[in-house]
Amino acid sequence: MKKLITLIMALGVMISSNVFAGDNYTALTNPVNVIEQTIAFSDWADGGSAAGTVSLTPKLPVGALVIGWRAQTTTAFDADTSATLLVGVSGDTDRFSASAGQDIDTVGYYVDLASATGGDGANAEQTILLTLTEDSEWGDMSAGVVKIKIFYIRP
Repeated sequence: MKKLITLIMALGVMISSNVFAGDNYTALTNPVNVIEQTIAFSDWADGGSAAGTVSLTPKLPVGALVIGWRAQTTTAFDADTSATLLVGVSGDTDRFSASAGQDIDTVGYYVDLASATGGDGANAEQTILLTLTEDSEWGDMSAGVVKIKIFYIRP
């Protein structure tokens, strides 16, 4: 039960289930692992047009199943209107983003679950790619810091 509570607190989301007192279920048999990195604005590469990209230094290990991610914007991005974050890999930039992206331009916490294809590529080590899209032109931004956490289990 302690591991389930830890997962709920780490993701910052509420999870409910139909497990009743007396049921002999193990909430989690594998610990939740975390890849964490702080990214300053200067770390992003201009991907052309409105997008910037950065590859996380720690890689996702073989067999990892991403369950979600959390971004904490500690310094606001000075985008015209929005700064939308997707988490994925090269060639599949939203693999670990269930939504169409989180607008992380203001200071705060942002959470997303992995997409239905989040388990793709688990047979090899993966480099996580962050894609941040400004509403019109990447060059319009000049500031912003985000701390990203990728939550995964290894079955």
